[in-house]
Amino acid sequence: MAQIFISYAREDSTRVKALHQRLKDAGFEPWLDREHIVPGQQWEPVLKRALKGSDFVLVCLSETSINKRGFLRREIKQALEQAQDKFEDDVYLIPARLDDCVVPDILEHLQWVDLFEDYGWEDLLGAFEVGLRKLGKPSPQPPAQPQPPQQPTPAPRVEPSPRVRPHPAHLSASMPSPAILLNEAVLAPQFSENLNGVPLEMLLVPGGKFLMGSPKNTGYDNERPQHEVIVPAFYCGKFAVTQAQWQAVLGSNPSHFTGDLKRPVELVSWEDAQAFCKKLSELTGKTYWLPSEAEWEYACRAGTTGDYAGELEAMAWYGKNAGSTTHPVGQKQANKFGLYDMHGNVWEWCEDVWHSDYKDAPADGSAWLSGGDSSRRVLRGGSWSTSIQGTAARPIVSIIRPATAASLSAFVLCPVRGLRSPLPFYPLYPFNYARSA
Repeated sequence: MAQIFISYAREDSTRVKALHQRLKDAGFEPWLDREHIVPGQQWEPVLKRALKGSDFVLVCLSETSINKRGFLRREIKQALEQAQDKFEDDVYLIPARLDDCVVPDILEHLQWVDLFEDYGWEDLLGAFEVGLRKLGKPSPQPPAQPQPPQQPTPAPRVEPSPRVRPHPAHLSASMPSPAILLNEAVLAPQFSENLNGVPLEMLLVPGGKFLMGSPKNTGYDNERPQHEVIVPAFYCGKFAVTQAQWQAVLGSNPSHFTGDLKRPVELVSWEDAQAFCKKLSELTGKTYWLPSEAEWEYACRAGTTGDYAGELEAMAWYGKNAGSTTHPVGQKQANKFGLYDMHGNVWEWCEDVWHSDYKDAPADGSAWLSGGDSSRRVLRGGSWSTSIQGTAARPIVSIIRPATAASLSAFVLCPVRGLRSPLPFYPLYPFNYARSA
């Protein structure tokens, strides 16, 4: 198996971890220090051995890393020394730009690959192909994906977490579609999972930064302070998890609004959503979980800054137009990222613990799991029964962010790091989602 040593700066670790996963999925054996160096080991000799034993060295460059003298001085210098033993036309040391940065002088004699361009991944695979031919090694084969069971299996019983208040029997949540954190520079814009004949479509949400929450003199105190968040790229479910997908994975359908398996699943708790993500991860070999609240709002806004990501009537099923029921996913207009039903149809669960405001909230897009009220989780979006105020991209009222279990929700999934929105929450009956103190 072809071994690829990945050289990178710590500031790029999120994007590089995504690249590492993509290479593994393609059948390569990528070497990453955090994956292979055991705490307590002397890291320098381990790095040298890994460099010496690798077929390729992939040097990840970004506007951040090129300014780190230590990064350029250590691993790149060692790799260049290794490359001196190669022939001029050998493919060994490959500079890989993660963004539109300047290639350092020490590497500019080498042809680089632009992983932030659409063609970057194919160019990189082509380089590996050439290098492997010269080494007399076969091309890698992607590992076989686990086959889903032919017959649906009963949903596993999940004991209520001591950190999450159990949901009353008459209320429940539905589930957002899954998402996976990856680097848009090296990933396809979309992919699809086959869940025993039922497709699960995932879209790449490009990384970026945005202002989360509400500015002063608008909204409510629990939506402030408004703060800048940098969100790495991740894959997100194109739709909220449907009843068909839930049934294909867990073998049951807990929903109240049935009759069309393309409706979002609901009457599922936050714990149920976690069980779905766990089972889905086992079936696909990828890691799926609920998105953080920051990822959810970033994905919902899709680059917009107003209360909605577009014209509400065209994008959402809510109290005014839903007819007191859910609707099959994808019937309304998508946002600019291609995601559907973010403003309505069903509430969506997030991974985060509930906090009364955004003071000291993470600025890196990760879920906020420390402090707060660990008996409750965050809910975002809107539903078939909510008012216009309850469907905004920003949390207009406390109904948007309460993690009370007394609700029905859906959710979206994100592979590898954050599923889109967590289970969307929505009540079976008219229900006031006011945040409890």
